[in-house]
Amino acid sequence: SAAVKSGDAGGRTVAVLGCGIRRIYPPENTDLAARIAGRGAVVSQFLPVTPPSAPTFRLRNAVCSGLALATLVVEAGPMSGARLQARLALEQGRQVLLLASLVAEQEWAATCLLHHSGVHTIDDDADGDAVVACLRPEDTGDVATGGGQLALALEAGR
Repeated sequence: SAAVKSGDAGGRTVAVLGCGIRRIYPPENTDLAARIAGRGAVVSQFLPVTPPSAPTFRLRNAVCSGLALATLVVEAGPMSGARLQARLALEQGRQVLLLASLVAEQEWAATCLLHHSGVHTIDDDADGDAVVACLRPEDTGDVATGGGQLALALEAGR
């Protein structure tokens, strides 16, 4: 996963839960959450035992887009949290990066690209340097030289 690769490369990950901190969801991600907590943070805005639900995930997406410099949308179904997070990111003055294949295949993505100045496309096989190059210079500081911190919300649609 991106969180594991980030940690292995010396980076830090902040995992934002769509449930309480004592209710890791899905349960099979419990070990991953422990690894992330060891090198970064696992956070939740909900009471510790709050179960996951559609409303809690929507609220979580608002936190993710607010924490990140940009939201990278990899895939997004018709009712996905990725689409919601992209909209929230734009409302929060953040940038949105869409895979070129997503723009070609999904009308909402093409429309978003045409009507919002903070939306960029990236090649499907782009690496991290290409992603950073899409961001506004004033947002990244000196990320390219390793002196700044970059957070991207990676959201795979449901």
